[in-house]
Amino acid sequence: MGPNARQIRQLTAEMNGGGIRLWPAIAICALLGGFATLAWPRGPRELSYGSIVSIGFAPAEMRSGPHADVATGGAVVRVNLLIGDNCRVGDRISLQRHKTLLGYRYAVAPAGGCTRP
Repeated sequence: MGPNARQIRQLTAEMNGGGIRLWPAIAICALLGGFATLAWPRGPRELSYGSIVSIGFAPAEMRSGPHADVATGGAVVRVNLLIGDNCRVGDRISLQRHKTLLGYRYAVAPAGGCTRP
């Protein structure tokens, strides 16, 4: 006589390494991929301008550096500044605006920086 159904299931589980252990890893990868897709830039970058409201320094484990809160058309956004930028509160700053599925993401424009009013 051949193997019964229980023996076949047991043999299949042994051959697949249990199989069930892979589902949490697959689910986590799918979630991370979904979040990355929502935050990924879409379309061309747009030049935008804003006014610096405040400047701060954020200590972090990976990257410490100055940041600025910038008032744009209808929102206040936080952008990272370079150490050598000579920006002050009230300065006009040029930004790059990236459209994403979740809204917009801002960064300091490479050829720009701060100008005094």
